[in-house]
Order: sequence, then C-alpha cells, then structure tokens
Amino acid sequence: MCTLLVEFVRSVPDALANPWQPQAAVDAVRARNAVHAELELIRGEDQKWRQSEADRATRTLDEEQLVWGSSPPHVARIAT
Repeated sequence: MCTLLVEFVRSVPDALANPWQPQAAVDAVRARNAVHAELELIRGEDQKWRQSEADRATRTLDEEQLVWGSSPPHVARIAT
C-alpha cells in the first residue's frame, strides 16, 4: 500500500520528505496536508473546468454515453 501511496503523491510538493528515494513508510499526515494544500490552490480553476466539461457533455452526448462514458462495444449480435 505504501508503494501505491508514494506513486500517487510523488508529484505533490512536500508530500514526501524525499520523493525519489524508496519509501519504507509514508507520513500520512504530511502527505494528506500536502495534498489538501495542493487541491486548495487549484480548486477554483478545477471547478470551472469540471463544470465546463459537464456542460459540454450534456450538450453533445446521448443518455447512454452520459451514464457509461461511451457506447458499450457490440461484441456479438444474435440474429432473430
């Protein structure tokens, strides 16, 4: 689990004491605080972008695509 956490937070400033060295353990409080600080920096821009993309999707995608992300693949069809 530590390896996975390191991969997720490696690019977040101050999340790890030395992000490019192997980690035997992660200071979870430090990582969490760094992630929260990073998210706070981008929150406004991120929310605007997400709303813009949601509006675009609503205008251009059908109901199936909105629910599932795309049309499901048609692997086989049964003749009737």
